[in-house]
Amino acid sequence: MLFHEVLIRERKRLGFSQEELATKLNVSRQAVSKWETGESVPDLPKLLALSEALDISLDALCGRDVPPVSDAAPAPRSKKSGWWRVIWRVVLIALLTLACFLGRPKPAESNVSALLDAVPFTVSGLNFSGKSGIAVAYRFTPNISGEGLSYQIVFTDFDGESYVIDAPCSGGVCSGEATLPGGYLGYGVTIRVTDGTISRNVAVANSLTFSHGNASWHPID
Repeated sequence: MLFHEVLIRERKRLGFSQEELATKLNVSRQAVSKWETGESVPDLPKLLALSEALDISLDALCGRDVPPVSDAAPAPRSKKSGWWRVIWRVVLIALLTLACFLGRPKPAESNVSALLDAVPFTVSGLNFSGKSGIAVAYRFTPNISGEGLSYQIVFTDFDGESYVIDAPCSGGVCSGEATLPGGYLGYGVTIRVTDGTISRNVAVANSLTFSHGNASWHPID
């Protein structure tokens, strides 16, 4: 079992609510909630406090099997060996803390990158309105949406100069306004999606022009 699974089991076994356990540890209830969902792990002092509050060893708390205890009487120890036991305990706690951290689930963002790799990026419902030299309204619906994704719309003029505009989305539809310089007609339009790690582009229009508040363009299939 992973650390967060053991924590949930032991807290419920003792009949503690998240808030009651948080009070015993002098932390917020949100901190306990994040530990139990795997969003974060406690630091070393909090791990020790959890072990004591739940009456469970650090090995068991981090999901590690504890070797059976021998019935043989312990051999006499010198003071020197006692120091080694202290050092070894510190090293063991550090290793257990690392094991708890490595046992955390992967963040959801990794699934976003996998989605961008697996699904071709397209848009639908493309629409423009406005007049060259002033604010140009745009609207489109991406086929890939979700938390962690952001979008941009890129206008490229005849000289090859590009104007990159952030495209906010709400309810799966992206819309906004872009100010383009006057004197240029026939923009090429590309839309970009990114999760901050990888990005995908799709060309959506050629020869975007404006006249008397109306827009015309050649869509790219």
